[in-house]
Amino acid sequence: MSERNLRLIDEVFEQFNRTGQPPTKSMHPEIEWAPVRDDPDFEVRHGPDAVHRYLAGWGEAFDELRAERLETIASGDKVLVWFRLTGRGRGSDLPIEMEQGVVYRFKDGKIASGNEFTDRVEAHRAAGLGE
Repeated sequence: MSERNLRLIDEVFEQFNRTGQPPTKSMHPEIEWAPVRDDPDFEVRHGPDAVHRYLAGWGEAFDELRAERLETIASGDKVLVWFRLTGRGRGSDLPIEMEQGVVYRFKDGKIASGNEFTDRVEAHRAAGLGE
């Protein structure tokens, strides 16, 4: 199970880096996505269309957007990916560089949820990797 989940995450990051778009086909029909809690526009997205719009918004807001994986750990039905986002603001050309993580949960071979974190310790806990 974990190996298949890791391959799916590879595909997700490859497509996002190539196109700026997440692959909807990798999303479970009942997917839920929770952005970072302190995001001023925090809202849990439900369903592939809503999650796709949210994630694609990143690719639309920035040129040369890249997500460089720094850590990928499988834990049961979850995968934690900690990554660095870099790019340039579309229209402003201002550089962006930030690190964050997503804890993915899987169901029926697809991504069933994603929870974003800016605190690495919290991300590890959410993935069931201890304190």
